[in-house]
Amino acid sequence: MTENIIIPVRIKKNYIPKDLGVKLLGTWALDQEDLGNDKDLTILEYIYDDFELLHDDHLYTKDLYTKLLPILGKILNDTHDLNWDIRSLKVFYGSWLQTYLPVIRERFQTVSKALEENPDDKFFLTNYEINISSSEEFKKKINEDEYNHFLYSKLLKFIDNERYNKSLSYCLQSKSVSRNVSRGGINLRLKTIFLSNLQIVLNLFSRNSKSAVDRSYFSLKDFIKLIFWTFPSVMPIVYFPQLNQSKNKFNQALRDKLTIKLKNFYLAENIFEEFLLENIFRDVPIDFIENFKKVYEASNYINIKDKNILSTNAILFNQVFQCAVANQLSLSKNLIIVQHGGSYGIVRWSMQEFYELDMADKFISFGWSRLDYSHIQKISHPKLLKNFKKNKVTNNKILYITWGPSRFFNRSWSNPIAGKSISNYYSNMLIFLRNFDTSIGKIYIRLSPSNYEYKIGIEKFFGPTFNYADGDFYDEIQSASLVVCDHNQTTFLESLTNNKPTIIVWNTDYTKITDTALLYFDELRSAGIFFNSHIEASNYLNDIIAYSSIDDWWMDSSRQVVVRSFVENFAKRNVNWIEDYKKLLSI
Repeated sequence: MTENIIIPVRIKKNYIPKDLGVKLLGTWALDQEDLGNDKDLTILEYIYDDFELLHDDHLYTKDLYTKLLPILGKILNDTHDLNWDIRSLKVFYGSWLQTYLPVIRERFQTVSKALEENPDDKFFLTNYEINISSSEEFKKKINEDEYNHFLYSKLLKFIDNERYNKSLSYCLQSKSVSRNVSRGGINLRLKTIFLSNLQIVLNLFSRNSKSAVDRSYFSLKDFIKLIFWTFPSVMPIVYFPQLNQSKNKFNQALRDKLTIKLKNFYLAENIFEEFLLENIFRDVPIDFIENFKKVYEASNYINIKDKNILSTNAILFNQVFQCAVANQLSLSKNLIIVQHGGSYGIVRWSMQEFYELDMADKFISFGWSRLDYSHIQKISHPKLLKNFKKNKVTNNKILYITWGPSRFFNRSWSNPIAGKSISNYYSNMLIFLRNFDTSIGKIYIRLSPSNYEYKIGIEKFFGPTFNYADGDFYDEIQSASLVVCDHNQTTFLESLTNNKPTIIVWNTDYTKITDTALLYFDELRSAGIFFNSHIEASNYLNDIIAYSSIDDWWMDSSRQVVVRSFVENFAKRNVNWIEDYKKLLSI
């Protein structure tokens, strides 16, 4: 009988003993050049192939987040001699915790299932450790093989130490690491000097401002326009201090003490929570504990006391800015967060959407609202105001815009993630592309930058027969006769709101949307804009080009009514956005 070994992540195959049978823990362990599993390797059944279980775990981790955050916050308040309220705790610690809990739950469930269903198999593990410096670094590392190898190994050791000791060891990294991307370079240093001095000047002239705004999700043009009409009543934030984290030291003794305190405050209800209590203070970023003083001191360079704050990406990813907001935003002032992802308001469940709505005092949506959140403002965003010129269109040029999700589960939401859902996503791409009639039009594939970031290998999966659109994103959309979008993100909203002929197609088994959104998608389906079947969508597109013209089809009056209705509710064009923002900022 052949002895099998379970491979948890991508590794060099020459490290695997040749006398062992190979099983992959999940689709994320497939070679970059073998995205479709052409080698026909055995891949273990994925725990979240059951989307109902995924939803159940989403509700569980969301509840766990609300229970644990105040406890962690109290412990860290005491550690740093602070008195931050719950909103401050959400801002500074919540961004990490709302990602950490679903990710660790998924890794725990994956390892547990593999152990239970493969009792005689060994694992290929590692014994090195990785320390995380910041929340931003954690969100990067959970998409990489090295860190996930560390997580899977640690989980297996906790769940079944005997199996851990019987497994084989392999090191992707030779020693404990805590790495950050280098921020060097003379151009960057000059930019930093310029922005830091500019911020001093802006602070001086807007010292009596009522609000502050960072650029994070605005184009430079829109940011300048907003500041032009609001300055000095609104202080623009153009500079965020950077930290040198190369000398961070991990204080295990302190973290052990914090772990003991946590166990005194919270009683685990299952083995997963036992793992959390044992490891959460081992896994929290160094910026939360050992490096907190540096973060706190750097945050004082951002002077936002007695101001309302309007932010998008920065409030989610910049640790220094998060600390400034957590420490300086008074209870009488508002934290205003602007929607920055097209799935919000449409996706059936999303931990990140929940986190932002729960944290914000005011939330600016693209046009949607929810009965359970009265603080949503349907103001929209200037991102949706681009105007595409028809004289730039190339006849019968079809732009197929793909998505590049991480190979690893990296957030809890009702979109394709791994296992069957992601395999289905990739195979459906080929179904659509191969069925398109190239004798009547030309189709170009637009790859997401994350295809390269996450090392997905999609070009090799497609093969050499397809054309690619790799110019400026908006130039490519503008020149297309019709845009095809196969995922629930901002792209199809930008296309529809600019009245660009658009076809949306995805598998509703894995891309699930809210009941409210479903009503509008049913109208899109009736209008021939939304499809659940890739072969039907491709056939429909062939017919449009063969028997009509794309423009005539799109401008049909009944179809335009449907488009306008959808846009008004999910991709609202608001030419008066500056005036609405000014009101919200109390100018």
